[in-house]
Formats: sequence, structure tokens, C-alpha cells
Amino acid sequence: MIRRSAGSANYNPRTLQILWTYLKPHRALVAVALLLAAINQIFSLLDPLIFRHVIDEYATKFEVLDRGSFFRGVLTLL
Repeated sequence: MIRRSAGSANYNPRTLQILWTYLKPHRALVAVALLLAAINQIFSLLDPLIFRHVIDEYATKFEVLDRGSFFRGVLTLL
């Protein structure tokens, strides 16, 4: 009896060939899904950058800015 740990799966190229036969008719949809996943990751990485600008430019200067320009600047970045 051969015992394998959970993380020691062997690579089988036949598995990818079978998967490709099922995905081949939908390759445009798969490409769009991968593109949208990449765009989603980019926006996820930009989120901290946007909040940094909100905090640096508006939250720390709350006393200097009037209420209208404060909310306008924050809502523009959000």
C-alpha cells in the first residue's frame, strides 16, 4: 500500500488535456474571466493607495478645509 501526504499530488499531463477539451468551446469566456480577475486584483491593490490619499490630503487637514471641499474631495477619491 502506497501512502501519500495531502500535498504530494503527482502532475499528470492527461488531466490538463481532458480539462482543455471541456474548456475549448468556451475559450473566449475563459479569457474574459481571466482578464476580469486580473483587473479585480489591480483594483484591490489600488485600494490602499486611494485611502492613503484620503487620509493624507483630507483627514489630516480637516481643520483647514471647509466642510464642502472636504466632502467633495473625499467623495471624488472614493
